[in-house]
Amino acid sequence: MELVNILEYAIYIIVLLGAMYHAHKIGEKSGSMYMLEYLRTNKYTDASGTDVPFLNDTGFNRFMGHMRKEKMKKEL
Repeated sequence: MELVNILEYAIYIIVLLGAMYHAHKIGEKSGSMYMLEYLRTNKYTDASGTDVPFLNDTGFNRFMGHMRKEKMKKEL
């Protein structure tokens, strides 16, 4: 009976750790997507007083291309 309880608690902890890892990965992705969307849509005022996007389309596309290249390097 004691072995069954130990096995039950071990499985419970493993499932709990798996759920925590999965939730962390989902949160990490949604946070990154929120940050990129924020940088694309919001603007700041530069020294000359003009509103400049944090990350315009050209910069965003260049950044995403760079990230894809880095991901490919890691996969190889």
